[in-house]
Amino acid sequence: MEVSFDGFSGLVILAFITLVISLPVKISASVMGATQTSMMRSFMAMLIPVVIVIVLSTVLPWIIFLYPFILLASIMYILGAGFIGAIGITIFTAAIYTLFFKYFSEGISISSVL
Repeated sequence: MEVSFDGFSGLVILAFITLVISLPVKISASVMGATQTSMMRSFMAMLIPVVIVIVLSTVLPWIIFLYPFILLASIMYILGAGFIGAIGITIFTAAIYTLFFKYFSEGISISSVL
């Protein structure tokens, strides 16, 4: 079975994925007192470390172990938080993601979709 998303449905799904990724980060950054807390900056704070690690891991495989520090640096510079604030944003975001996936994915079954 082939699944493809194109046209308007693809844009809606892309917008939803962007919202799901960036909303917990925006909420955490606002709570922790970061200075620049827009949705786009929150999305880029999560996307840029992943891209950096993927690109650099082709040359330096051990760079994967530095991902937490790259993530903290990304949050510090993109969202305008301090080091302790970046750690707080990361912990609070992980807690929000856990709640999101615990309560919103209970009725979704992969076998029923495929």
